[in-house]
Amino acid sequence: MARGVCDGLHLSAEERAAVGDRVLYVSERARTGPLFLSLVVAPLLAKHRPDILRIDPLLAYLGGDVNDAETTAGFLRTGLNPLLEEYGCAVIINHHTPKVINRDTSGWRGSDWMYAGAGSADLTNWCRAALVIDPTHAGHVFRFHAAKRGGRIGWRGDDDQRVYERLFCHDTDGGLYWREASDDDLLAVETSKPRRRSSSKTKEDLRALVPIQGAIPKAALFSLAQTNGVGGEKRLRGFLAELIATGDSSSGGFQGPRPTLK
Repeated sequence: MARGVCDGLHLSAEERAAVGDRVLYVSERARTGPLFLSLVVAPLLAKHRPDILRIDPLLAYLGGDVNDAETTAGFLRTGLNPLLEEYGCAVIINHHTPKVINRDTSGWRGSDWMYAGAGSADLTNWCRAALVIDPTHAGHVFRFHAAKRGGRIGWRGDDDQRVYERLFCHDTDGGLYWREASDDDLLAVETSKPRRRSSSKTKEDLRALVPIQGAIPKAALFSLAQTNGVGGEKRLRGFLAELIATGDSSSGGFQGPRPTLK
């Protein structure tokens, strides 16, 4: 992954050497929670005095229930914060959104994205800023949302106004790295969106469910229509209004005795 980033940024040999000198990767596969902070993080900060510590991902090292505010506060506030203060170090923590979600984010404001991560809201309350990566229907293109304190990230649009969302691509052409989305990538996002199916049902499908004889309550008719896939309540009300307006709900629209609605 590191080589992919260097290739994507077109770093020179001297710059790659500088990266090698200044970036340290440590793999930890056993310790979590307070033990991770005291036996792994604290000694590393004391030895290397880095400007930025990166923990990836949070769930691998938290050592408890991410939904429990006491657990997250114990790790972030009681355990990690004093170390950052002592060694003058910033931290970037990678955290995941819930794995199985069916939520419509189309109407979300930028501030709503702050709480997109799994677990306690205390995670968002603790962090100074939050950047959320959300997939699009084009598999290689992702939306970056400058959620918490997004105005400080410095993103500007063509009109030099602040923007809080940009699209980037997870490129694997010769290496793994992020690049800004091109016009072709933006087109891929639009063309990959699933098309809404247009219903072929009409008011005649609703009329066909009205019994030839007797009466049927409107609620029962709507329930029967929904079971048969004629439409939702709003659509059914529209069909019913059309039938009444055109007289199709009276005997003139049917063969046989006049059907009635309650």
